[in-house]
Amino acid sequence: MIAAIPNIIGWLAISLAKDTTFLYMGRFLEGFGVGIISYTVPVYIAEISPRNKRGALGSVNPLSVTTGMMLAYVLGMFVSWRMLALIGTLPCTILIPGMFFIPESPRWLAKMNKMDDFEASLQVLRGSETDITSEVNDIKIAVASANKRTAIHFQELNQKKFRMPLTLGIGLLVLQQLSGISAILSYAGSIFKAAGLTNSNLAACGLGAIMVLATGITTWLLDRAGRRILLIVTSSSL
Repeated sequence: MIAAIPNIIGWLAISLAKDTTFLYMGRFLEGFGVGIISYTVPVYIAEISPRNKRGALGSVNPLSVTTGMMLAYVLGMFVSWRMLALIGTLPCTILIPGMFFIPESPRWLAKMNKMDDFEASLQVLRGSETDITSEVNDIKIAVASANKRTAIHFQELNQKKFRMPLTLGIGLLVLQQLSGISAILSYAGSIFKAAGLTNSNLAACGLGAIMVLATGITTWLLDRAGRRILLIVTSSSL
């Protein structure tokens, strides 16, 4: 809900920009809001998902992102960039009141020792007729175990037991960005036009559609094929 506010202001600054200062300010606010959402949404999805569906439900987030990008490409064929920025305020505006109807993460409530709210939230997420006794006990055990562990200080990350997962996690994220895919997606229309395509905007829409299709297939495959093989296949294609 907090992140939606700088997003709305940022899109308005871009849409109503009189000079580049407004564009820079708008992009800064957008980056701030999206940064919060990009971290919070996957964590929330992971914490509310049943264990056997966590991978598939987690991939709904990138599916939504690619769908949004495809819609931006499509709308860009019919409206100006100022109108496109103004349209960007709509989902942000819907997000704020919509969040009032979404329950808090049960795991976070359990961590905060709000046990009554924790069980009520989990019951809402699983349905009023679902027996949540087993999952309640599992979450309580997991939270109790996590609370017993001492906090990790930054300098401790250099320990051998943390070095490998930390290197792998950061390495995957850094290499993904160094592949240049974000720049290609942002300037897809201009790139296709420079390549000589007569309808560069339509080609960009095709790129967006392929991304949505690939993400949808991944949503289905993730819990069947495994994470590692999908990373290998997609990395080799890059």
